[in-house]
Amino acid sequence: AVWPENLTADDYQAFDKFLDERRAHRLRKPDFFAPDLYDANREEPYLVDGMLPDEGISLFAGEWDSGKTILLVDLAAHIASGIPWLNRSVSPRPVIYYALEAGYDVSKRLCATAEKLNYGENAPTGSGPVPVRVEHIVPPDYDEWREQIEDLANEICNRVRQRCEDQGLEPPEDYLEVRPPVIIVDTLRQACGHKSRGPEVEEFFSKVDRLVQDDAASHVIIAHHTTKTGDEYAGDDFLASDSTSLYYVRRPSHDKPMFRLVCDRVKGIGKPPAMSLLFKVVDVGKQRTVILVGEANASPKLLKIAESLPARTQTDDLREALEQHLTGENKDARYKSYQRLRDKLLEVGLIAVEDGYYVRST
Repeated sequence: AVWPENLTADDYQAFDKFLDERRAHRLRKPDFFAPDLYDANREEPYLVDGMLPDEGISLFAGEWDSGKTILLVDLAAHIASGIPWLNRSVSPRPVIYYALEAGYDVSKRLCATAEKLNYGENAPTGSGPVPVRVEHIVPPDYDEWREQIEDLANEICNRVRQRCEDQGLEPPEDYLEVRPPVIIVDTLRQACGHKSRGPEVEEFFSKVDRLVQDDAASHVIIAHHTTKTGDEYAGDDFLASDSTSLYYVRRPSHDKPMFRLVCDRVKGIGKPPAMSLLFKVVDVGKQRTVILVGEANASPKLLKIAESLPARTQTDDLREALEQHLTGENKDARYKSYQRLRDKLLEVGLIAVEDGYYVRST
């Protein structure tokens, strides 16, 4: 192609305007670069300190039954309430959870997680349910979806403020004004008509990106499946390249109440270390569900000891169940060995005390 020689000054101005519009469209806020406004000492805002930036799109990928929903329900409850998650501070805000696979079980897990957090006693957002709104359908139209999100975020904030007022509490600062909420979509495949790649996925991801750019959502977290080998996420390459964060949820063995959270990358910050996380089965009224317990700082030897215990053991019978693992030549030494082993099992969450019983976390 030959560059035209008859361009006027107006043509150059029009071309510059076109380039400026293209740059503004591609750049996220702010759409300018000003060295005098850059502050190297300013703290980077996080949704979860050192794990998730304040704004963006995060992908949590894992095989079926790997623990994705267990993890995301726990994360949702902590963000909504402002309670640190896995010893990391969070930026509290309304959470809308699109439970597209097992909506009823998500609600049960939220109730059980609230009990785990002692939410009825010293809840920052007042005594009552965790302020997470569970929805079961993602509106197909972008404008309709955005309007729904704004309405639900307003409703969550209004209810929290009203609940705090009724209980004589000061509403948390983060709920005094409606902030763009966190959106959780569980799972991408369900949101895209059972597709993991193709135009349906690209269109949905484009809507998610618009939500963040338009300040309708601060962060969108998406649960997704991995390939049959479980090594990487299923679908098109843009899923990773257009995401702010990519995490894998892996369950090494289905015989153990544990899974691994492994960071592939987080744009702008260093990768946090991989974590081993424990879960357990709990009662919710007359039903049962599974919730996250916390980090598993347990050695393989300690895990093996826990697996040898009965599911429920009376407090007086735990020593007998642990007898083969104790050390010491005399009665006093073996009793001290028992106390150390019992306390260690409790500390890492492999057993818990419930109604006079030691309950194994399985």
